[in-house]
Amino acid sequence: MITEKQVVQYLKNKDQDYIDNLLERIKNSCSINVKSESKIICPICGLSSVKKNGKDSYEKQRYFCNDCHRFFSENTKTLFFCSHFTKDQWLKFIDYEISGLTLK
Repeated sequence: MITEKQVVQYLKNKDQDYIDNLLERIKNSCSINVKSESKIICPICGLSSVKKNGKDSYEKQRYFCNDCHRFFSENTKTLFFCSHFTKDQWLKFIDYEISGLTLK
């Protein structure tokens, strides 16, 4: 597993254009697009036999796949899965780490 210090050290060796491009790519791919052409697609098995199944504790829509019998949400298989922080908090954290600022 890669540690936070390893990521910071790696990014310190990169130029600003690379870092800006990386941040932009992270912002654009923060969640799996489960809606494709108005169909909801399961990010686990890739099939579209999906139904809505309530909301999670963060008020995000949950889905159930009738094919693989798994539950998922928009954050499934993303950096933000199992995280208590929001997308904006993560992006701010990454930006502060790259800039060398404190998190307070």
